Amino acid sequence: MTSTVRAFRNWSARRLELNPNPYLSGNFKPEEYLRTYYPALPESSIFRHAETLQNVSEENLTLLRFYADAQVQLQPTRDWLWMLEVGGGPTIYQLISLSRLVDKICFTDFLIPNLDSVENWIRTGHDTRWLSYIRAALQYEQGKAPTNMEVLLRERELKRKMSLVRYDVLRDRFFATAPKEYDLVSSNFCIECISQSKVVWLQALRNISKRIAEGGCLVMTALRMASTYNIHGRILPATPIDETDVWKALRDLDFSNIKISSRDCLGKNEYNGMIYVMARKDS
Repeated sequence: MTSTVRAFRNWSARRLELNPNPYLSGNFKPEEYLRTYYPALPESSIFRHAETLQNVSEENLTLLRFYADAQVQLQPTRDWLWMLEVGGGPTIYQLISLSRLVDKICFTDFLIPNLDSVENWIRTGHDTRWLSYIRAALQYEQGKAPTNMEVLLRERELKRKMSLVRYDVLRDRFFATAPKEYDLVSSNFCIECISQSKVVWLQALRNISKRIAEGGCLVMTALRMASTYNIHGRILPATPIDETDVWKALRDLDFSNIKISSRDCLGKNEYNGMIYVMARKDS
């Protein structure tokens, strides 16, 4: 090893020590993330359709509308048993409507604090934040306000279906026993939020695609053209991608029936929109 290479490696290690990536170091704080991006939803204006999203509540309502529509549009050609949630973080909003399509959900994340946060929700009482998301999701599904009993029943059903497993999407490695393939795979604001490298993003997407059974489906959402994102003053890396990047990558991975839509965002965060994806895996 030359002195130049040795010096570079020492500098790289020191740089990581001084500026640890929360994804790698485990310093990620779920509650800070939830306060930043997932406040409890207001009950009013659920059906207001903003062309340009102005804040995180409007962004989250649009996400819930997307998932409610997706569970109608996917229309499985066979009974679906397993769903895999890749990089779910400390959130469950993305499962509320999609859970209707499957019997079991393998919920994964790389960060143990995120898994602990979701496990705490499963084991303890009702969380007012997630109850507000369940109420809004049901309203989109039904076209009318749900009853309190309907909200509690969906919460109970979702908790019953979920199991938690640590998973590294970059190495395609489960840290505990889990099924090899899944009828439905969901990943939301995960793989583009690991690094600023499109190569890393493509590798993660390739690993996700390998977990989808033939004829199964992918549901994915992503930040559009973000190089960073902010959590409580902490700057984290992101890969700038757009609709064309997603479409080309899925086409090359043998997906069909690729449906991609997007919405502009004018909030204070470091992205200019959100991308919504549904696709079927042919082989």
